[in-house]
Amino acid sequence: MCIFQLEPVKYTYILPPIKYPNSKIYLKFGAHDLDRTLTTHAQVTNHYRMGPDQAHVNKLAQEASILIPGLAIKSVVGDSCVTSNTPGKVAPFLGTALPGLVVAAGGCGHGAMGSDEIGRVAAVLAIEGRWDCGLPQELCRIQYKNMARL
Repeated sequence: MCIFQLEPVKYTYILPPIKYPNSKIYLKFGAHDLDRTLTTHAQVTNHYRMGPDQAHVNKLAQEASILIPGLAIKSVVGDSCVTSNTPGKVAPFLGTALPGLVVAAGGCGHGAMGSDEIGRVAAVLAIEGRWDCGLPQELCRIQYKNMARL
């Protein structure tokens, strides 16, 4: 995946072209530039029910054609998504939660970027029981929410 820095806090991500079961090839891309905070289940549900913001989808398509000169866009399909953030935007979480249960979560808007490597490290941890990553395991330790405070 590629990340193109546009502004200090805003960027576009682009995944490699993927052939889907409908035999079409899609270039998936998006941007973290919408600042809407959804704090309740009802708000998230409504966000998905409303569908994508067509102006935002069109803006992303235009941006893709600028970033990838010569890109022949045949059609554009948009969808809604949300980004979950942990306190301090610490991610990923990767580790053994219980014997036989490995947790692997990207999060904070960067799950797609590292998903292949997060999955690979999680698979090695689950199958072989060893940490196979250049990062210290402590940096990715699973953090649990204090349920007593809810």
